[in-house]
Amino acid sequence: MQQKGIGTLLGAFSFTARVRGLIAWKHTDKTLMLAPCRSIHTFGMKHAIDVAFVDRDGEVIKVVKAVPPRSRISCRGACAVYERLSCPDAWFEEGDELVIGVKSAELA
Repeated sequence: MQQKGIGTLLGAFSFTARVRGLIAWKHTDKTLMLAPCRSIHTFGMKHAIDVAFVDRDGEVIKVVKAVPPRSRISCRGACAVYERLSCPDAWFEEGDELVIGVKSAELA
């Protein structure tokens, strides 16, 4: 199985953090996880974003690349969403299984 890196993963778990999302972001090397979440919007965004909807089992069930500003998309069955500023780097595909590992600061 091929492993894909997503760079630095940041979490948005509060209502305010999920609503804010990527609005003020300027970096393309970070991925934001919104949870719980099954619907996102890009109102207020200046750039397109790449989105991956994930179910409870960690399977990517819907991927949308280059979602333009002023859009809204959702996915029934999703419990989390991964998003980043759109770029040509490798991104998730439907059917991918997400496994998140945590490194100790001593090992990083």
